[in-house]
Amino acid sequence: MENSPRTAGGQFSSVCKNKFHNEWREISLKTYPDDNQEFQLKRPKFAEIQQLESISGVKLRRGAKICEMCINHLHELNPWIGSFDAGKSLDHNYVSSHKPNLKRKNDDSEQPTDTSMPLKKDDFLTEEFLNTLESSELEKLAFLLGKIAGCNITTSSHEGLYKNNNFLQNLDLSAYLKTFDNTICKFLDGLKSSKRANSQDDYNKVKVHEHILHMLFPSIVLPLCFMENLLLYNKTSSRQATDLIGNGGPHGCYDVVKDWLGNQSMNQLQFPCGDCVVVFDNNQVIGRSWKVKLNNKVKSSVVTTICQIEYPGYGNIQSRNDLLPKFWHLDIIKLHNNVKEIPESVSNFHYRLLYTSIAEHLKVVVSEYQLTANGLTDKIDAEVSRQLTAEKSKSCHKCGYSNSKNKRICGNDLCRANLKQAEMDSLGVDELGTFTLRNKSENKQFSEVRLEFKCDQDGSYIIHKQTDCGDTSTLVNHLEMGHRDTPPKLSLSDPSFVNPNSFDSVRTVLRQIGLNAGIKIYKDGGTREWLFVVCDGLPYGLCQHVINTTYRCKNCDVATDSYTSKEQFLAHHELIHSNDEPDEFLEFSWVILRPGNGHFEMNMFKSFVELNWEVFFSDLCILMGFKSENAQRTAKSCSDNHKTWSLIRIAYEGLMQELMVPYIQHCVHDNTKITPKGFLHYVLVEAKDPNYLYVATMTLTYLQAIINMRAGLRCGNVEAIASAKAVFAPLFHSRNHPRYQEIEMQEAIQRHSIPQDLLNFFNETESVCLSGDKTSGEGLDFKAEAVNKDVQSWMPRGVPTGEDWLRVTRNLENLKMLREKAKQLTSSATSHRQSASRTTTHDEQIFGWRVYLRRKEYLSHPLETNRKHVSLSSQELDSDLINFNVLAEKRRQQYFNSKVNTNLSEETTLPPVFVTKKERQEYDLISNKTKSEIYDIIDGKINKLLDQDLKTSMSTEFRKLGSISKCKKDDLVRFHDILEDIHHQQDCGIDDICLD
Repeated sequence: MENSPRTAGGQFSSVCKNKFHNEWREISLKTYPDDNQEFQLKRPKFAEIQQLESISGVKLRRGAKICEMCINHLHELNPWIGSFDAGKSLDHNYVSSHKPNLKRKNDDSEQPTDTSMPLKKDDFLTEEFLNTLESSELEKLAFLLGKIAGCNITTSSHEGLYKNNNFLQNLDLSAYLKTFDNTICKFLDGLKSSKRANSQDDYNKVKVHEHILHMLFPSIVLPLCFMENLLLYNKTSSRQATDLIGNGGPHGCYDVVKDWLGNQSMNQLQFPCGDCVVVFDNNQVIGRSWKVKLNNKVKSSVVTTICQIEYPGYGNIQSRNDLLPKFWHLDIIKLHNNVKEIPESVSNFHYRLLYTSIAEHLKVVVSEYQLTANGLTDKIDAEVSRQLTAEKSKSCHKCGYSNSKNKRICGNDLCRANLKQAEMDSLGVDELGTFTLRNKSENKQFSEVRLEFKCDQDGSYIIHKQTDCGDTSTLVNHLEMGHRDTPPKLSLSDPSFVNPNSFDSVRTVLRQIGLNAGIKIYKDGGTREWLFVVCDGLPYGLCQHVINTTYRCKNCDVATDSYTSKEQFLAHHELIHSNDEPDEFLEFSWVILRPGNGHFEMNMFKSFVELNWEVFFSDLCILMGFKSENAQRTAKSCSDNHKTWSLIRIAYEGLMQELMVPYIQHCVHDNTKITPKGFLHYVLVEAKDPNYLYVATMTLTYLQAIINMRAGLRCGNVEAIASAKAVFAPLFHSRNHPRYQEIEMQEAIQRHSIPQDLLNFFNETESVCLSGDKTSGEGLDFKAEAVNKDVQSWMPRGVPTGEDWLRVTRNLENLKMLREKAKQLTSSATSHRQSASRTTTHDEQIFGWRVYLRRKEYLSHPLETNRKHVSLSSQELDSDLINFNVLAEKRRQQYFNSKVNTNLSEETTLPPVFVTKKERQEYDLISNKTKSEIYDIIDGKINKLLDQDLKTSMSTEFRKLGSISKCKKDDLVRFHDILEDIHHQQDCGIDDICLD
């Protein structure tokens, strides 16, 4: 320790870092025996460090200190070191000694004069040299570098680049980096040099460069940041969000984004040359009214979006004149066998899918059962038992002890917890009473042996003991894929500036489509004879009327002249061409109208929910949280299609599995095989309970048809789509669904009348997949809905003008490409983190639904014959509801006769299928009927009078009331009551009938 250098205060601060300190001290003492002083530690100069490292072969760490004695000795060994005053030039502040610097003992005359070795510039541009600098020196150096770089940076190569759409769409970050100052680039490279390289480096470097430019030139807008702000505006449509990020960098504020969108090109869109399907749908923006004004009216802007989906490979089939609808052969016998009645092939396909679905669900239900001392039970029974016990007692959430309902403190002497507080703690409630954490529902597992299927040699299933549990399939996953390998291409046409909700506006839309597509009657050089046109429910009915009633005169043949009825055309003919024979044609005979299958499926949901709302669907919705009056109204109206689909799935899975429980118990009791065929026989032949039979009809027929429809659309399987529509059709006709009664019937007639050469094209356009994922197909009308949403996302704030609609529509493809490019660039930083896909399982909800059904014992006694037909909430149902299939099919057949065989149509329309007794009573009240309905009822009652004189007299009195439009409803009701009394007296055999 005595050889260690000491500070002036006599305390040890550190030791000299020279490797040869002790040896050099001994040499110094021998040379200068009187010099036994303590030396101050100093930070050596750069040249001194280099020489010490060269002598010792050891690298000195940054900030290492050497004693004065070693530095003096080093200078004695290397006199040239002093020829360059590095300390002075670099402004070092060494720690001063408390004593004057020790003079070297050798004489100046003894120093070599020509041995100096001047240092080069490169000696200071090294990491070793910079490590010797203190923080203040590095800060000064960094400042000088920034000052020099800032003087060299200009905006000449970056100004206005964000306005170049092609540059933005093809932005290459690596090439873009090279356009920035090299000094800053190298500085950023050095910052990242000690870290591992990754895919986001270029993105981060470009962002830094752009923000540096913004710091020097605050008004500049740069490409990458602008694309981020454009993406933000597209996702939020928020001026505040756009300005918030725009004011913090070179992103451009809202006005810049708006001006950029306003400066996009206005080149007219071209209609595709190949065979295609046209889809149109209305698109509207409703303005907001922020102030109260006199006669205030909310502003709105409505257009019709028109898009085309091109299907190559059919060899310009739309140029064939012989495929026009007017040349199709309408075979009445074929329509009777395939439309009025469900074809056997369609029925067989439905039941093949149903059979497969039953087999899958039987596996699930059987696998849930366990053999215990109490017999055959499953997890549903266990949960029902737990709930019944919970209603009579209160369990402690801390120890599980069962307490009586009036207890506040746990009766377990080892627990004694506050029951309410223990419950709150288990739910994760903080001190303010807020639910901050909810425990995930436990996956209830059973350790006992399970029962599972084993396939027998004859293809049937028998119970087999197994420990594993089967899973429920989410959808019918065994259908053949119908989508093509290369997805078809979607394109846009200019929108039509009308709302397609009237005959005139629909004519405008169809005429614009015909002109754009080059239909021959509109264009001399046109190549198309016909087009598939797809729309949703309301425009479909309007188009159907317009197609059949809009005429053009061949003698005039002016595109702007059309006549909305045959009478109007004849009036024109008499006025202009009275000397010629009438020569007219239907203007829109080139339209082959198709319903959108997306909206068709939505109306399947609505009609099913409306029919079964009082029976069981209302209870299901309450169980799923739709409890308030508004929530119930929302669920019944099916306003949210995704939630409605989830409710349909839950209803289907739960009802299907609970229908199987009595059958499985019956088979276990009788020791018979459990098979899908046996289950169907049990339902159709052995079951007697009206509740069980009705639910089985709804589940196995109509819910299964909905499931098949969704699976068919997803996979593009035409057989599944066609069978689902045919099987579900009677439900549309069972009650008041006039729009889709018409659509369903017209589409069925069209399907069985279309020429064979057109059938493949017709079938392929039932569903479309544009993404390449062959399980993501949907109706063509939903593609128009997606386009509408996309168009609105680029609209400026407020109510758009016609120019806004045109500009966004004409540039939508470029804007989408730009958006995808922005997503690609901005997501590179998180591309390695893939978010988990959204789960589509409803296991917990299905479990709760099954528990609810099991507790109600609604489907538990199918073999009992004396049970009343009631709803799940015990409301008495109509006595004819059990015959739903028969009544619904009769109404559909009557509708078919009215459309095809008008001479076979029945005189009176059959009443709808009633669900509840109350509904029938309200319908039977004559005061609740329309004047037309009352008029028909009176006419029918008069015809049923037996006395001919009385019949003539009543007919005369009835005519005095006048026509339907002129007579009053109250007078009709009074006349009906008189007829009711007459019929009552006639039925009772009373001879004297008073006609006061």
